[in-house]
Amino acid sequence: MTSRCAPALSLLLVLVGLLAACAPTPGGGGAQGAGVDRSDPAAVNAAWVAALRGNDREAAMALYTDASPDARVFNVANALDGITVYMSIVPGQKKWPGVFERVELRTVQEVGAGREAYSQWVFAKANLCYFAQLAQEKGQWVVIAWYSSNGDATKCDE
Repeated sequence: MTSRCAPALSLLLVLVGLLAACAPTPGGGGAQGAGVDRSDPAAVNAAWVAALRGNDREAAMALYTDASPDARVFNVANALDGITVYMSIVPGQKKWPGVFERVELRTVQEVGAGREAYSQWVFAKANLCYFAQLAQEKGQWVVIAWYSSNGDATKCDE
């Protein structure tokens, strides 16, 4: 290597180091993932619901388990698609629940070593109940699954 290349190489190494430091880490980055108190399952659920409500794939990915990267991509896509489909159904279609009004965070229940965290999605004509299954990984709560209560909105009333 010539001495003319040394400054450029040094600059390149510094830039690579800065980019690596800024890159999101699995389960820890993203707009919603960065400032979340991962020791509190309710806070993780609130950030997860906000990510879904805002159709924020990066934030949802940061909150989902990184145990299987391929499964994480698939499951986050399904969760986002499942919510956005109700928000984008054209009025008058068969399953249209009405105009989206709000989402309400509900109870977080202890289930074995994990938690089930409920949220009620309120539309003009219907309330839809969903729950996130949470587990601890490396001492932090993460989302490991996302489910609909299959039309049983009373699940959100517990």
